[in-house]
Amino acid sequence: MRILILLIVIPLLSACQKDTLYKEGDYFFLRNKGADMPVWVRGNIHSNVFIIHLHGGPGGSSINEAEQKVYLDLEKDYAMVYWDQRGSGCSQGKAQPETMTVEQFVEDLEKLVAVIKSKYNNPILFLHGHSWGGALGTAFLIKGNNQNLVNGWIELDGAHNFKKGLESSVNWVKNYAQNQISAGMDVSFWQEALDWYSTNPVMMTVEQMKKHCDTYLPKANGYIYDINNPSFSYFSGGTLNSPGGYSNGDYAQKNLVVELQKGYSDQMYKITIPTLILWGQHDGILPVDLAQDAMDHLGTPSNDKSLYIFQNSAHSPNREEPTLFNLKMRSFIELYK
Repeated sequence: MRILILLIVIPLLSACQKDTLYKEGDYFFLRNKGADMPVWVRGNIHSNVFIIHLHGGPGGSSINEAEQKVYLDLEKDYAMVYWDQRGSGCSQGKAQPETMTVEQFVEDLEKLVAVIKSKYNNPILFLHGHSWGGALGTAFLIKGNNQNLVNGWIELDGAHNFKKGLESSVNWVKNYAQNQISAGMDVSFWQEALDWYSTNPVMMTVEQMKKHCDTYLPKANGYIYDINNPSFSYFSGGTLNSPGGYSNGDYAQKNLVVELQKGYSDQMYKITIPTLILWGQHDGILPVDLAQDAMDHLGTPSNDKSLYIFQNSAHSPNREEPTLFNLKMRSFIELYK
């Protein structure tokens, strides 16, 4: 399908407006299969080094993450490409439920890469995926010759093997619950949690996922290691939903939760480009053993793949340890640009 690029630098619907947004850089829409997906390219465009940011969720917002200090710092030397995927963040249009598949998200990313290469005279590209973005980036890289389009891959606490990660996440919360009960802390709540997990041993529905992710994980500090950390960078506006009336939380996850159960570990040998794996030691949603799983299954030569574990972070080292995260990103990009 032809890609339609709308070069209109205008404020988005009021639900997506922020005082500091849309005042610099290039803002346009990527249209594909019923979805109008906003793309915001900001930073040092003249560096000829572009980092495509793949947000989490499904249903998050890359454009919303643009206000993070760590990405603002990276923009001093590189161009950041913030893209809200179909049905996510500030995306618009009328994408139909049947398009909410990993295959379609990969196709959208392929078109985004083609647009960036055409519009900016074939720049050096790096792909950076966080959480669900780690699954999307992996699915993109194992398909055909896609990995030849980018110089490097940076996975941050990613869901490349969602089933394995979810099983580890459930065990993580159950262990936390047992420890709390043993310490006499909030015993009734954590006993209720253990009872719920015993009657829901397999997470296969959005409703089960929401119970696990929204009720028990936050209480167990699975997302944030230390909320009082002065370096912690968080969104002022929270996750945004599509003005078109759809959000992946209600719309795409019903497809993707089931589809992602297969995982991609057994296909990651196809990925041979330079890769940096970054992970929070205290991640509860995608526990740290998934980081080594990525390292073990990548086909990248040992000299070109590396793993770093952030000791004071949970699911988002980019927010909890932004200075160190920035250093790791820069070192990798400078080595392989």
